[in-house]
Amino acid sequence: QAEIKPFTPEEARAFIQAIHGERLEALYTLAIATGLRQAEVLGLSWGDIDLDQRQLTVRTTLQRINGEFLFVEPKTSRSRRTLALPDMVVDALRAHKGRQIGERLQAGATWVESDLVFTAPAGGPLSDRVVRARFYRILETAGLRRQRFHDLRHSCASLMIAQGVQSREVMETLGHSTIVMTLNCYAHIFQEAQRETAKKMGQILTG
Repeated sequence: QAEIKPFTPEEARAFIQAIHGERLEALYTLAIATGLRQAEVLGLSWGDIDLDQRQLTVRTTLQRINGEFLFVEPKTSRSRRTLALPDMVVDALRAHKGRQIGERLQAGATWVESDLVFTAPAGGPLSDRVVRARFYRILETAGLRRQRFHDLRHSCASLMIAQGVQSREVMETLGHSTIVMTLNCYAHIFQEAQRETAKKMGQILTG
């Protein structure tokens, strides 16, 4: 397993600032705030999102198999999940929806209808390669260390744990099949959080 090196809180905030105004700002905001896998993000349709209730449901993933985009069922029942959305994600999605309407109008008859949340400029599925290439350029421009797109998922988990979120909630948010997977994956981060909790407890008890 590759070593996990998630964003620090400072790096995460710098990343959020760096993506402001990007065409795919909502995509990257959603990824770091909810920990969705890339295939889950790209497979989202507007029917999966309720902006008024501030939630989304993961029902399918978009994968490229032998050069062809295919919608694939999530691997496990826990991967099919409903997540509450932070206000910043809802705001980004609303802005993205307005931008997409403008792109549809500009494309006219050439627009490829799909109901996907994140599409190519003329509609239709968005390439994972485009998402990753733009992600790397954003990191470079912002002076942030090189990461994989998947590390946004790890950053989400790390930030949740740092705020004291319980392991089961982290598991449910990420869609892990078992809590053991969550604990094994983020053992060192949980340990750091526990040390900080112990420090705070000592401060409280000693005044």
